[in-house]
Order: sequence, then structure tokens, then C-alpha cells
Amino acid sequence: MNTALIEKIRKLAGPLRSATFAAAAEFVLQATRPVTIVETGCYRGAACDGQSTLILALLAKETGGKFLSHELHFHNVTKASELLHQGALQEFATFVTGDSAATLAFAPPNITLAYLDSWDFEADKWVEAQSHQLAEVGRLLPKMAPQSGFLLDDCDLPKNGKAGLSVPAILRCGFQPRQAAYQRFFVRQ
Repeated sequence: MNTALIEKIRKLAGPLRSATFAAAAEFVLQATRPVTIVETGCYRGAACDGQSTLILALLAKETGGKFLSHELHFHNVTKASELLHQGALQEFATFVTGDSAATLAFAPPNITLAYLDSWDFEADKWVEAQSHQLAEVGRLLPKMAPQSGFLLDDCDLPKNGKAGLSVPAILRCGFQPRQAAYQRFFVRQ
């Protein structure tokens, strides 16, 4: 296990997300090759962003795997690309621009890790956020590898954040909780 990489991921993830990102990283590093990682919602250039795009690109580099980031807004893709370029990681990410609930239909099979963070949670739009994440999960479930994981962001919020509808669907498909905090990480082995 690359403990230096895990520690770097903990620092990049920040205090709210360090434990869950570390658990997901350990899972990916131990996964059967080839590794495929999918992200919905990329780095947007804000200081409050959890650095997921950078973290997942690092994991793709370490494993020799594929990393696909699905993002609705092209200007966010530009900011995420610039971040990866600064870290010489641009070659380890492919960006797909469009609504992730639609673009995930074209995601490859045998996904090792799906990180879902595409819709900001707002108290007055929680139904839309949860419904969108459920649509993403519906697209991804048939594409997940036999040993795979879901990492869901913004869960420790009112009404279970964005994950209120998707968690039951993930559990029904044999995924088990591995780590829970602000994010939730589920694995199927």
C-alpha cells in the first residue's frame, strides 16, 4: 500500500472528507486491474471544493487506470483541467461535458469506483439533488465491476443530503457501508 499517497489524499480531501477518501483510495489501490474511476461533478476552482478531480487523477496515475470526469459546465472542466495541468496529471483524466444523468449511459463497463458529487445540495431543492443522484446510480449500477465502490458526497446534511434516495438503491444491489461521515462509501466484494 502506498501510504504516502494515502496521506497526500487525506490532506487534499480536507477534514470533512479525509477518512472516506482515504478508504476509497485504499480500496482502489487494492482493486483488480484494470481500474476505472468515474466522477460526476468536477473541481470548480473554489477553495471549498474537495479536490476530488485531483485525487482521482492521482489514483488513476498510481494504478495505470482510466479516470472519466462527467461535468455539466464547460467552464468547470476548464478549471479542473488547469488544476491537473499544474500537477502534471492532465493525461490521466478524460472529461465528458454534459448532464451526467445522460452522459453516464456511455460510461465503460467494469467501473471500480464511482464518485458522485454533481449537484449542489440546497435545502429548497433537495428533491432535485436526490433525484439526480438516483438517476446517476441507475445508469452506473449495471456498469459497476463485481468488486466496486460508490463514494457519495454531501450526505451529512438535512434529509440525508444528496444521498437520500440513492443509498437504498445501492444497498439493494449488494453494496455494504464501509465508511460514513460527511461522505458515505459503499463497497461490493
